[in-house]
Amino acid sequence: METYCSDNELTINIEKTKCMIFNKTGRLIRRNFSINNLPLETVRSYKYLGFMITPSGEISTGLNDLRDRAMKAFYKLKNSLGTSFHRYLKTTLHLLDTLVKPILLYASDFWGCLKMPKDNPIEKFHHMACKQILGVQKQTTNIGVLLELGRIPLQIYAIKSTIKNWERIKTMGNNNCLKKSSLSASSDNLIWISSIQNTLNRNGLSCYYTRANNNDAFVHNKVFQRISDIFHQEAFATIQNPDSKLRTYGLIKSKPGVEKYLYEIINPQIRQACTKFRLSNHTLNIEIGRHKNLKEELRICPFCPNKVESEMHFLFDCSTFKSHRVEMTNQIIKHQRAFVHYSKVEKLQYLFSDEIIKITAKCIHDWLEIRTFLKDQPRNLS
Repeated sequence: METYCSDNELTINIEKTKCMIFNKTGRLIRRNFSINNLPLETVRSYKYLGFMITPSGEISTGLNDLRDRAMKAFYKLKNSLGTSFHRYLKTTLHLLDTLVKPILLYASDFWGCLKMPKDNPIEKFHHMACKQILGVQKQTTNIGVLLELGRIPLQIYAIKSTIKNWERIKTMGNNNCLKKSSLSASSDNLIWISSIQNTLNRNGLSCYYTRANNNDAFVHNKVFQRISDIFHQEAFATIQNPDSKLRTYGLIKSKPGVEKYLYEIINPQIRQACTKFRLSNHTLNIEIGRHKNLKEELRICPFCPNKVESEMHFLFDCSTFKSHRVEMTNQIIKHQRAFVHYSKVEKLQYLFSDEIIKITAKCIHDWLEIRTFLKDQPRNLS
């Protein structure tokens, strides 16, 4: 390198030139290197082309660095939007995908198919950001949050990016040197190419790898669609499990996609009350009792003796809201006269339909405030 730079009249910046010795243990191995008789520093981490690398070759350090950079961008965005951050969710989500998501997925064409750390910092940040946008607590189930916003794990986008890069190299016409060095299972790139092969195999698309010499178009889109479908199948199976915390949500969420009420209800307090109720992030005893490790039959309604305070009980049976329930029903039958003849499950599904969810959200918000007031001042129960 010293000879090449000298022959071509290039100057080397010693301050920016570092040495790193890669090894399986990740230890800092010091050796003496110099250029033009000037010593070079041996380092344990280095940001190469914007991605942090370490001697062991692991990607956790790089992902944590991306997470930290995205965190700064996210909170700057949040502070800049002010009250609009929670008021106009469509705009907030668009800005999240435009300004923050690219930071999280930087260099994913390299690391997208690699084995992820147990606590993937990219996904943890994504869940945190989505919960703040919805206005729910951090204990809220991640699957429910993603389904409510119509989002999928960012890892799926990272996989798509890697497959697209592999596909681009595979179909290059005249750069045989790059194709040979990137697609052959040599010791230098065995992990990268084998991770792509394993990803295709896991998702039943191994044919695209075995036909590596053919020009199969848009493989990355097919992989993306397949993995997205698998995610949604598993997510809906989870929330529809009778033992799931989100079993009530499983009754009203039936198809992928963002919920329209998130864009249509501008008032953050009313919308967030509805979201928390849907995702079991409320203060009803069916949920509070879960945190106290109480059996379900012991999570009793504070106003109805021997009745479990579930979401269904709160909406349809609790005696405290009898008069309010009549008012709500009178509003609903203007839209659907057969509502009074529905079963409870059918009523629940209709209450959260796009047609009348604004009415439902307002009722849930008001009823929860009444419930809190009565619990805090029990002398007023009479």
